[in-house]
Amino acid sequence: MKTYDKFLGVVWRERIFNADMLRNTIADGRILSGKDALNNKLIDGLGQIEDAYGKARQLGNAPEATVVKYGPPFNLARIFRAFGQFGGDSKIELQLPKQLVPPLESGRAYFLPSFYAP
Repeated sequence: MKTYDKFLGVVWRERIFNADMLRNTIADGRILSGKDALNNKLIDGLGQIEDAYGKARQLGNAPEATVVKYGPPFNLARIFRAFGQFGGDSKIELQLPKQLVPPLESGRAYFLPSFYAP
């Protein structure tokens, strides 16, 4: 309920909706599609992740900013799994030298030298 009340407070404050009206109509706890949220003025627009990157560049006044995406480390076994399952306990693992892979953990912010950026 605390999270729900916080959500209502943000919508009420930012969208100038009556909190009681929100509770009894559109913000009753259900999940909305993007189209429904747009039609009910809960969001400003719809788009893809690239549109969000563009908006972030615009709001951050950094039109030339580079987006760096971090994903799971490269693993050759993932490629083979895409073509079918291995039988038994077969395992393929590729280890790269530590000098080539910075020790990154998900959920943390990092400042990396420019040669790591695409």
